[in-house]
Amino acid sequence: MNLKYITIGVRDSNVQELEAILNQKVKVFELSNVDVTIEDLREEFSNVNEFLINNDLEDENLFFREFNIDPYGLTIDFNVLPNYKYLFVLEAFVFSLAQIISSTLKIECLVMFENMKIPIGLFKEGALVENFDKYNSEFFKSRFWRPNAPATNIVQ
Repeated sequence: MNLKYITIGVRDSNVQELEAILNQKVKVFELSNVDVTIEDLREEFSNVNEFLINNDLEDENLFFREFNIDPYGLTIDFNVLPNYKYLFVLEAFVFSLAQIISSTLKIECLVMFENMKIPIGLFKEGALVENFDKYNSEFFKSRFWRPNAPATNIVQ
């Protein structure tokens, strides 16, 4: 059974554009034991938000209370087994892939880890505009890499 681990939420794009980039970039690395899927969850995100508002509830995740995730409902999910031995490499690769997608399609990409519980970075047209330190500093204490500070450099 795979565990959904890393997600790139994409704003204002379509599935065909994403598939074209993934076919080009992901297959180059031949990600073994990683299941990559694209899902359109925009309606589900909106429904959850509406339900919370209508019932005067708050999301348990502080990030979701403070950041509107609804526009990033077109998702690319990287699912791995819990004992996946190349997790650190996959994390850094997906972070870079989000930057490439954002730059190529001139859109925003939101990177989230651990089943969309921890925001890692927000790219806008290839530039990292937010690294969400407030929400992920504990997560990165045990990691060998960290997202760069907001910058305008584009890596392709």
